[in-house]
Amino acid sequence: MARAQRRHTEAGKRANQRSTRVLWGGLLAGGLIAVGIALAPGFRDPAEETVAPVDITPREPALPAATPQVEALRVRVVRKYPHAADAFTQGLIWHEDAMYESTGQYGRSSLRKVRLEDGKVLAERKLESRFFGEGLARVDDRLIQLTWRAGLAFVSDLTTLEEHKALSYSGEGWGLCYDGTALVMSDGSSMLELRDPESMALLGEV
Repeated sequence: MARAQRRHTEAGKRANQRSTRVLWGGLLAGGLIAVGIALAPGFRDPAEETVAPVDITPREPALPAATPQVEALRVRVVRKYPHAADAFTQGLIWHEDAMYESTGQYGRSSLRKVRLEDGKVLAERKLESRFFGEGLARVDDRLIQLTWRAGLAFVSDLTTLEEHKALSYSGEGWGLCYDGTALVMSDGSSMLELRDPESMALLGEV
């Protein structure tokens, strides 16, 4: 009886020892796993995450890039010539020692040839009162004179100023010149129009 009780007691001790070893083994394994996870790449404890500070110091606005210095050009009057005070000059060209001038204003517009030295009008053709004369260009032996809002360009003889024909165009007529191929015309906008000197047809814009 005593022997059986002793065996039972020893068996209980061994069972307790095994349980203790299993418990400590489990705790040790769990600790190793936790350490491994903590050290694993990409693992972060949300409680330990920090936000990088944001720099809220006011900054000076960026300065624009330096622009090249623009040369200031000044004119110097070297000579004066007489000119009709009532001529509202809108177009002016110089050809063979004479000025060809287009004048504006309703009821006062004209095409005229003027001698430079004394301002004498050598030839003149007045426009009808409904036309406001504008830009002027020479194309070979012809003069082409724009009108402001009539949509007509008058083609005249260079020598006599006699009108040959009138060509129509759309929009307003302002400045006019000839580059040897096309008429370059302005209409008060930011665009320049290229037009056929024979028909005033629009060739392009720049």
